Amino acid sequence: MFLVRSTFWLGMVVLLLPASPDGEPAPRVSLVHTAYAARILVEDMSGLCSRHPDACEKSRQALILLKRKLETGAGIVSAGLVAGQEFVDPAADHGTLTAADLEPLWSAAEMR
Repeated sequence: MFLVRSTFWLGMVVLLLPASPDGEPAPRVSLVHTAYAARILVEDMSGLCSRHPDACEKSRQALILLKRKLETGAGIVSAGLVAGQEFVDPAADHGTLTAADLEPLWSAAEMR
Protein backbone atom coordinates (compact mmCIF):
# COMPACT_ATOMS: atom_id res chain seq x y z
CA MET A 1 0.00 0.00 0.00
CA PHE A 2 2.93 2.27 0.76
CA LEU A 3 4.25 1.84 -2.77
CA VAL A 4 0.87 2.69 -4.31
CA ARG A 5 0.58 5.84 -2.24
CA SER A 6 4.16 6.84 -2.95
CA THR A 7 3.69 6.32 -6.68
CA PHE A 8 0.49 8.34 -6.63
CA TRP A 9 2.03 11.31 -4.81
CA LEU A 10 5.20 11.19 -6.88
CA GLY A 11 3.01 11.28 -9.99
CA MET A 12 1.16 14.30 -8.62
CA VAL A 13 4.44 16.12 -7.99
CA VAL A 14 5.68 15.33 -11.50
CA LEU A 15 2.42 16.60 -13.01
CA LEU A 16 2.81 19.90 -11.16
CA LEU A 17 6.38 20.47 -12.36
CA PRO A 18 6.85 22.85 -15.30
CA ALA A 19 7.35 21.18 -18.67
CA SER A 20 10.75 22.59 -19.55
CA PRO A 21 12.89 25.12 -17.70
CA ASP A 22 14.70 26.32 -20.85
CA GLY A 23 11.67 28.10 -22.32
CA GLU A 24 10.79 25.57 -25.03
CA PRO A 25 7.05 25.18 -25.42
CA ALA A 26 5.64 21.92 -24.09
CA PRO A 27 4.39 19.45 -26.70
CA ARG A 28 0.63 19.37 -27.15
CA VAL A 29 -0.87 15.97 -26.45
CA SER A 30 -4.56 15.34 -26.94
CA LEU A 31 -6.60 12.85 -24.98
CA VAL A 32 -7.64 11.01 -28.15
CA HIS A 33 -4.03 10.52 -29.29
CA THR A 34 -3.04 9.36 -25.81
CA ALA A 35 -5.88 6.82 -25.68
CA TYR A 36 -4.98 5.53 -29.16
CA ALA A 37 -1.31 5.17 -28.20
CA ALA A 38 -2.27 3.34 -24.99
CA ARG A 39 -4.46 0.91 -26.97
CA ILE A 40 -1.62 0.17 -29.39
CA LEU A 41 0.77 -0.32 -26.47
CA VAL A 42 -1.57 -2.83 -24.81
CA GLU A 43 -1.99 -4.72 -28.09
CA ASP A 44 1.78 -4.84 -28.54
CA MET A 45 2.37 -6.06 -24.99
CA SER A 46 -0.30 -8.76 -25.32
CA GLY A 47 1.59 -10.20 -28.33
CA LEU A 48 4.92 -10.26 -26.51
CA CYS A 49 4.57 -13.87 -25.35
CA SER A 50 3.96 -15.11 -28.88
CA ARG A 51 7.09 -13.31 -30.14
CA HIS A 52 9.34 -14.13 -27.17
CA PRO A 53 8.05 -17.20 -25.30
CA ASP A 54 11.31 -17.62 -23.36
CA ALA A 55 10.99 -14.11 -21.89
CA CYS A 56 7.44 -14.86 -20.77
CA GLU A 57 8.52 -18.15 -19.20
CA LYS A 58 11.35 -16.49 -17.27
CA SER A 59 8.97 -13.75 -16.11
CA ARG A 60 6.45 -16.36 -15.00
CA GLN A 61 9.16 -18.18 -13.02
CA ALA A 62 10.27 -14.91 -11.42
CA LEU A 63 6.68 -14.17 -10.39
CA ILE A 64 6.33 -17.66 -8.90
CA LEU A 65 9.54 -17.11 -6.91
CA LEU A 66 8.27 -13.71 -5.73
CA LYS A 67 4.97 -15.29 -4.67
CA ARG A 68 6.79 -17.98 -2.68
CA LYS A 69 8.97 -15.39 -0.97
CA LEU A 70 5.92 -13.31 -0.06
CA GLU A 71 4.19 -16.40 1.35
CA THR A 72 7.28 -17.22 3.41
CA GLY A 73 7.46 -13.65 4.72
CA ALA A 74 3.77 -13.70 5.59
CA GLY A 75 4.29 -16.98 7.44
CA ILE A 76 7.16 -15.52 9.44
CA VAL A 77 5.14 -12.42 10.35
CA SER A 78 2.13 -14.57 11.25
CA ALA A 79 4.25 -16.83 13.46
CA GLY A 80 5.71 -13.76 15.16
CA LEU A 81 2.27 -12.33 15.83
CA VAL A 82 0.99 -15.62 17.22
CA ALA A 83 4.07 -15.96 19.45
CA GLY A 84 3.58 -12.40 20.66
CA GLN A 85 0.01 -13.14 21.72
CA GLU A 86 0.98 -15.99 24.01
CA PHE A 87 0.64 -15.14 27.68
CA VAL A 88 1.68 -16.64 30.99
CA ASP A 89 -1.06 -18.74 32.50
CA PRO A 90 -1.20 -17.81 36.20
CA ALA A 91 -2.87 -21.15 37.04
CA ALA A 92 -0.02 -23.17 35.51
CA ASP A 93 2.56 -24.82 37.75
CA HIS A 94 5.73 -22.73 37.66
CA GLY A 95 7.64 -24.55 40.33
CA THR A 96 8.85 -22.20 43.06
CA LEU A 97 8.01 -18.98 41.19
CA THR A 98 5.34 -16.80 42.74
CA ALA A 99 2.88 -14.58 40.89
CA ALA A 100 5.04 -11.55 41.79
CA ASP A 101 8.06 -13.26 40.19
CA LEU A 102 6.16 -13.70 36.92
CA GLU A 103 5.14 -10.05 36.63
CA PRO A 104 7.23 -7.88 34.29
CA LEU A 105 9.70 -5.50 35.91
CA TRP A 106 8.44 -2.53 33.89
CA SER A 107 5.74 -1.61 31.39
CA ALA A 108 5.17 1.15 28.86
CA ALA A 109 2.35 2.57 31.00
CA GLU A 110 4.77 3.20 33.87
CA MET A 111 7.13 5.09 31.55
CA ARG A 112 4.60 7.84 30.99
